[in-house]
Amino acid sequence: MELIMDRLGRWLEAPESLTQLTRLARSVRAEMAARSIGLSPGDPFLFSDDGLAEIRSEMVLFILEKRTKLEKILVSGGPNGYRYLKSAFINHCIDKQRSGNTDPQRYLCRRATEVLRKSDRFCIFTGNGRKTAFAMTPRSRPAPPLTAEDMAEIEFPWFGETPLVMRHVARAAQLTVLAESFWKQVCRMWGGQAIRVDLRDFVSWLICHVAVEKPMRAASDRSGLRKTEAFFSDTGGDAGEIYFDAALVNQWAEAFSDLLTGPEKTAFYLRHGAQLPWQRIARMMGYKGCSGPKYPLDCAGRKLKAFLADRPWLSPGDLHPEAFSLFCETLFAILRTSGPML
Repeated sequence: MELIMDRLGRWLEAPESLTQLTRLARSVRAEMAARSIGLSPGDPFLFSDDGLAEIRSEMVLFILEKRTKLEKILVSGGPNGYRYLKSAFINHCIDKQRSGNTDPQRYLCRRATEVLRKSDRFCIFTGNGRKTAFAMTPRSRPAPPLTAEDMAEIEFPWFGETPLVMRHVARAAQLTVLAESFWKQVCRMWGGQAIRVDLRDFVSWLICHVAVEKPMRAASDRSGLRKTEAFFSDTGGDAGEIYFDAALVNQWAEAFSDLLTGPEKTAFYLRHGAQLPWQRIARMMGYKGCSGPKYPLDCAGRKLKAFLADRPWLSPGDLHPEAFSLFCETLFAILRTSGPML
């Protein structure tokens, strides 16, 4: 195994290999974009300014993970090795989509850590057994995690994107602007003191304002062309008279429920499913006042609006009453049993 790692390591460090991997990453990005395949929710790798370098980095990780199979093929040279790598890597990305192993919150944590660490405007703090925190000055002090009430008071800068999607937020320039705004507002909460902000709080705040959804199965996936292709190609007729796929609507309800945090599930169901008053919801969720549950409910509402924006039968422009009713019934049934406080 050491010999394989040594040979593979030398191959990866060679300038000609870097050149070839960069060319291959460019080809991979073009094909993945054409086939609607993503490495992460919202396809930030495909569309961010430094997406090419990130695809190449992911490809290197893939090579190391599959080194037993790929070492001989790549080190021996020749075009067939790169063709095999491209095909294997794209299939790997399709498998990730199909299995649902993409986690937008985890991706944003990794991406934000990477961007802020590279920026000369931010300081990153880590310690034994402690999570990552950041500040805009080294002379800062730790602070406890933010509460839901704190989060609700932090304004989100408006960038004119409706809705704001992951691929925009994942850009380095955008993340640094958002991190600076978040940090300064939190410091004001502490009377102007320079404090270290928990990266998880920053990412949780981002997730509440960003349209995040699991990627749809690629249209070129062997196991199924999208069932909705016929719907998109048919521009005539009234929405109420158009066929809708009940099984697909149920799948979407389940997929949306997976996007919600525990408090968001509870607040959304209690308010819209059980239709309870704010005072009772706050009491059931352990908040002191009615403003407490409003924050997770608002987050859930923004996610729902973004999720339904381009869904046939569920989007505002193509609303099918029966399909929407089925979506709500299925969603409430799921939330009734999945919310942590229900």
